[in-house]
Order: sequence, then structure tokens, then C-alpha cells
Amino acid sequence: MKKDRKKGIFLFEAVISLGIFAVFMSLTLPFVKQSLQIKNTVRKELRYNRNFIYVIENIRQETENFSEINILPDGKGIEGIHEIYQNGKYKKIKTVYKFTGSMYGSQLIRYVVVNGEKFKDDIVFEKVKGKFFEEDGFIKLKIAYKISKEEEYIWK
Repeated sequence: MKKDRKKGIFLFEAVISLGIFAVFMSLTLPFVKQSLQIKNTVRKELRYNRNFIYVIENIRQETENFSEINILPDGKGIEGIHEIYQNGKYKKIKTVYKFTGSMYGSQLIRYVVVNGEKFKDDIVFEKVKGKFFEEDGFIKLKIAYKISKEEEYIWK
């Protein structure tokens, strides 16, 4: 009879322990899940920022070689013009960076036009919106990307 009583107390203690553990897990699991989501969001944002800064720096370096830069109507893009001497002739080359839409679903594309012939579009950024404008003699780019950050970059 004493063994049965000890088994009953042991089972009762086990059930209470499991109950306390279950309550503890149900209270802490949402916090752990949320912290993992925050960690993943921060990781994505850092990766996007690193790529973003790298691409913007490449665009800035390319625009330094242009002899002339024009802002397209409505600030939807810029057009950089330079000439190269090839086979005894000057070729006029235009490089255009252009936003395709106004909402976050739009893209920043780049294409090159050589002597009036347009070449393939390259997608520079997806899910961005932006605008080029001139202020105080500088060409500026205001760009916002999906994670609701807005950045401003300045050329010349």
C-alpha cells in the first residue's frame, strides 16, 4: 500500500511539473518567436543596406565619367552622356537610370543607348520608389525602399 501511495505522489508531482513547464513554455514561446523574427528582419535589412550602398557607389562612380547629366521629366531618372572615340569616329553614349513606377513595386533600371540604339535593360533595384532632382547645383536622388527607409544621395 505504501508503494502505491508513493507511485501516486510521484505521478502527481510529475503532472504538476509538466503543467508548470507547459505554462512556462506557452508564456515564453511568443517572445522567442518574436525575437527570431526581429533577428531575421535586421539581418535582411543589413544585407540590403550593404548591397544598396555598394550599388549606389557604383552609380556615383559611373556618373563621374559623364560629360553631361540631364534629369528626365518628373525626376523619374537621369541621363548621362559621354562620347568615346572609336575607329576614327566619335560615338555618343547615353546611360539612363530610370524609375519605372511611383509605388514600392517599381524598379530602378539602367540601360545604355549607343548612336540611338537601345541595349538591354538591367534592373538595379526592385521594390523601390525614388526621384532625381536638382538642388543648389547638385543632382540629388531621394530613394525609399520597402522597409520604409528613405535615403538621399548627392552627385556633383
